[in-house]
Amino acid sequence: TLKYSHSHETEADRLGIQYLRGAGYDPKAMATVLQSLAAENALSAQIQGRDASVPEWASSHPEPASRVRGALQLAGNATGVTNRDTFLTRIDGLLYGDDPRQGVIEGNTFIHPDMRLTFSVPNGYYMVNGTSAVSINGQGGQAQLTTAAYNGNLETYVRQVFQAIGGQQTQLAPQAVQRTTINGIPAMIGQARGNSGQGQVEVRVVAYEFARNQAYHFAAITPAGGAAVFNPMFNSLRRITAAEAGQVIPRRIDVVTAARGDTVQSLARRMAYTTAQEARFRVLNGLAANAQVVSGEKYKIVVRAS
Repeated sequence: TLKYSHSHETEADRLGIQYLRGAGYDPKAMATVLQSLAAENALSAQIQGRDASVPEWASSHPEPASRVRGALQLAGNATGVTNRDTFLTRIDGLLYGDDPRQGVIEGNTFIHPDMRLTFSVPNGYYMVNGTSAVSINGQGGQAQLTTAAYNGNLETYVRQVFQAIGGQQTQLAPQAVQRTTINGIPAMIGQARGNSGQGQVEVRVVAYEFARNQAYHFAAITPAGGAAVFNPMFNSLRRITAAEAGQVIPRRIDVVTAARGDTVQSLARRMAYTTAQEARFRVLNGLAANAQVVSGEKYKIVVRAS
């Protein structure tokens, strides 16, 4: 049922190693990259309170540990350059994390300074910010905030969203449409029941009219009777002021040299995060749980762009 198979990922790793070797770089670096991705994924899951483990058969990506082992075997004993200092010089100042022009996630809150809106998700749910939508996932259901063409009729907008969710094969239409106001924004709520193939589900669409030609909407799917889990999120969406939008400052990479007396903890405290500073610093720099910084060596930290 998946578009890509494990063999595609394995082939990508093999070709990556081939290209590294041909260019004169250390082919074992492919395993290092995969190790870093696995560590970042595990840390993100821990911070978001979700399970990082996905059965290997249920993913197009082979389990990270097996990819690392495979990459090391393919690389063999070959050697090459890594140009660590050149690499760190090139990425110094690079934008890190969300681009404010596409909105940012701070804890359980999403804020978009250009669209002038914000909302929060319930505890236990996590967000993934894409270029055209914000996806919300958790054990109780999933949702998405996005937009579509709007002609000024909010009810028509909601019905078109349901039609898009159902697709050509399923005629999905709201059983009821309710007009309301949420945080001063004209809104409309529609809901319907459907069958996912694994049981009855409830589909709820909440649309917000921001301007005569601009609307945004949540589309949420939960087990039948479970849509209320997203009510706090629906009710949290609001406009933000210009001052609030101006407070959204991007993060960037800052490459620093460890001074005498510096420790993992002292450098981690400079990270522009309020949670998991040390864990983020270790993952960012590939440091094991008991590893310490070395005076005179360069390390990456994440700071607010000035």
